Amino acid sequence: MGGGLLRMPHKIDQILKVLRDACDCPLTVKTRIGFEDGQNFSQILDIFAANQIDLLSLHARTVKGGYRSLPDYSYVDQAVARLPCPVLLNGEVNTAEAASSLIKQTGADGVMIGRSAIRNPWIFKQIRQINSGKPIFHPTLENLYDYIQKLYIIFYKDEIPEIKQVARLKKFLNFIGLSVDTEGQFLFRSRRVKSWLELDQLCQEFLLHDGRASQFLNLHPFEGLVARPSSEASTCIG
Repeated sequence: MGGGLLRMPHKIDQILKVLRDACDCPLTVKTRIGFEDGQNFSQILDIFAANQIDLLSLHARTVKGGYRSLPDYSYVDQAVARLPCPVLLNGEVNTAEAASSLIKQTGADGVMIGRSAIRNPWIFKQIRQINSGKPIFHPTLENLYDYIQKLYIIFYKDEIPEIKQVARLKKFLNFIGLSVDTEGQFLFRSRRVKSWLELDQLCQEFLLHDGRASQFLNLHPFEGLVARPSSEASTCIG
């Protein structure tokens, strides 16, 4: 519902005024560039500035475009140029190299990473390594196998039936699977398992067997694979 406010700048202004008066803590905003388009974006930036927000995280897509559209980082350029507060770039930051490149391109103060951090939890370490001029850690498929094991252990609860435990893990596998195999067979089959034993056997097949354990994880999502078939198109897979 928050995204709908982007069609009503006056309402955003009213809400921020109340929050600014009430908050002793930093007032931060996470937003997209608009609902259907960016026609209100300039006005909304003025509202952010007038209400002295302390940080803006900007997802460079529209609400209506969802994850099917490509980000338009020119809006990040505008926010950086016009706001006195730090601006974080969000949207399709798939690798540490992309994070570094986009910061240089837009002048953003940093990046916010969502889905790609699920697929590659080492991305933050890799960004720190790039920033310090160190070689980038490149995880193997065995590292990925260990990561999936840890996810299951972390979220495991005795009182929850196994089929539901596995179903919860599938939400993560929707993103992890984008970097496992080019044909998307791991992604396809992981969505259909119903037990932890079945899932673990599948992970061993794709990540450990036949010399795969020492192979490097593909840091980019494989082209054509989709994490959310209902809301993403093959042209946008991150």
